Amino acid sequence: MNKPVNRIVLTHAHGDHVGALDELKKRLPAARVYISERDSALLRGDRSLRADEPQTPIKGSVPARIATVPDILVREGDAIGSLTAIATPGHTPGSMSFLDVRTGALVVGDAFQTFRGTAVSGTVIPLFPFPAMATWNKTRALESALKLIRVSPKLLAAGHGNLLKAPGEQMKYAIHQAEALLKKVGS
Repeated sequence: MNKPVNRIVLTHAHGDHVGALDELKKRLPAARVYISERDSALLRGDRSLRADEPQTPIKGSVPARIATVPDILVREGDAIGSLTAIATPGHTPGSMSFLDVRTGALVVGDAFQTFRGTAVSGTVIPLFPFPAMATWNKTRALESALKLIRVSPKLLAAGHGNLLKAPGEQMKYAIHQAEALLKKVGS
């Protein structure tokens, strides 16, 4: 596109989403790095839970050697260019999603996956279970999915899988499956 990269916006601090951060920052030193205040601790390798959080273990690969220090700590409602930040804890305690107010595109990190089927984080897709296996808290993930469907996205961009146009029905179905599983087995 021949445009400069000014921002590196992170949805969460799992290794498969931040593993190249140091190299990327080295190549783009002027780019500002954004992550939630909560997941900035994970980015430093700190897996400890806060008193107000469900005391379920943090899962997934948390980096141990990321040198890059975030420039901006993101909170719910913050604007990053045309993106509005939405707190979507569940996959990690500080997971964030971002709605592009110009287009209705919703970037969800791992709050949903669309690879081999659409699912809420924490719901196992048998042929690709990794996002579910790395989910911190299924109840919070479901609450976040319900929050995301209310923004009526026109496009869903997940960290694992293809873009979904007009994703409402797929999101509703995935939420229904997650609700049924939580009722059956608990969080």
